[in-house]
Amino acid sequence: MWRNHKIVCIYIVIFRYKKLIWVFTHRYTNMNEVDKLIEKSKKIQFDAKRHIYYLADRPFYPYQSVTTLIRTFEHEFNPIAVSMACVKKKGGEYYGRNAQEVRDGWAMSNRYISELGTRTHEYAELTILGKDTKSPECIKEEGYRNSWFEWWKINSLNNHIVIPELRLYNEKLYLAGTCDFFAEKDNGHIFIGDFKTSGEIKKENKFKNFKRPLTNLSECNYNKYCLQLNIYKRLILDTIPNAIFDTMNIVWIREDRFENIPVGDMSQEVELIFKNRLETIERR
Repeated sequence: MWRNHKIVCIYIVIFRYKKLIWVFTHRYTNMNEVDKLIEKSKKIQFDAKRHIYYLADRPFYPYQSVTTLIRTFEHEFNPIAVSMACVKKKGGEYYGRNAQEVRDGWAMSNRYISELGTRTHEYAELTILGKDTKSPECIKEEGYRNSWFEWWKINSLNNHIVIPELRLYNEKLYLAGTCDFFAEKDNGHIFIGDFKTSGEIKKENKFKNFKRPLTNLSECNYNKYCLQLNIYKRLILDTIPNAIFDTMNIVWIREDRFENIPVGDMSQEVELIFKNRLETIERR
């Protein structure tokens, strides 16, 4: 079934460089600028075990990932304290249960969701490239694949310059990340997206905001994902200063459907994050 999930593109040329693959269509809009972005992305490597990036010619100087950087502004989650509170809350989902078993269940669920997300991302990249994919490991994964594929068909981006898993970085900040989806439309505008398979996306946290300097933002995963895409936008602008961003979307992939969640401008918050990052590096 999955071998038939090919994307028909006109005059596709595939360039391989280690694990990063670029797909171009016949329309070369602003290719000089996009070429710069691609050439720059070739230089950065990712160590999945340590979850850090590094330049190929400077392997001993690690770059912090964007997701790890954002996590430094979140309050630490204390599973022991939270699970103890949950089992004591009358009428709650976990009332009366063993706190350790609750924590074990959370850990198992997180591992499963993480692995499912990784396989869905791999399927998305291979499908964009028109390559064969492995069969899904379970019915749930099949549902996620179908949902993503429906998104891909509806968005009809085949006639645009499309780059999956685009690596971006800033040398001054020792910061890097991977943008799930980069497309340059026929009008030259840019669309970036991030695929999420989270169980839920919360737009508000009534109990706490992020740490300084992001105390104006509610500490919820929606704002975290928005910051992530806005940082990718800024990293792209480092290379293509005149780029016009048409769309930034969180693409929420679920077992039976998908949802495009628009991302607003957070350039001011990104400036604060970058300033904080630079100060941290200078103190070392």
